[in-house]
Amino acid sequence: MRVLVTGGRGLLGEAVVVELVSRGHAVTSFQRTSAGVRPGVVEILGDIGDAQAVAAAVRDHDAVVHLAAHVAMTGPWSAFERVNVDGTRHVVDAAATAGIGRIVHVSSPSVAHTGTALAGGGAEPADPEHARGHYA
Repeated sequence: MRVLVTGGRGLLGEAVVVELVSRGHAVTSFQRTSAGVRPGVVEILGDIGDAQAVAAAVRDHDAVVHLAAHVAMTGPWSAFERVNVDGTRHVVDAAATAGIGRIVHVSSPSVAHTGTALAGGGAEPADPEHARGHYA
């Protein structure tokens, strides 16, 4: 399978890329900066906030694993929205336009974090009213 991984240079992204390659998939990593030479991985450098760059990256793939995110505890809302909201929309729209039927979107438990421990908690809907920071 030809798989595009957004955020393939990040902590989770790198592990996903390595695992997909080890399973024999043709992997393309879409990221802002190069990770260097990784056997079996094609890199496309681009910005998830750029809808045209995302559309070009998804072409000719069978699936997308969307991991790219702006992760920080502080910062302006616009920075989080551009990557985490608009960027995700770009990925979903581009994949739909390209006829890609498989998208895996990995988020964060932070979307449900209201200040109490999440250990053992269920998969409840996000609670934006009580979110702790723009990342959530």
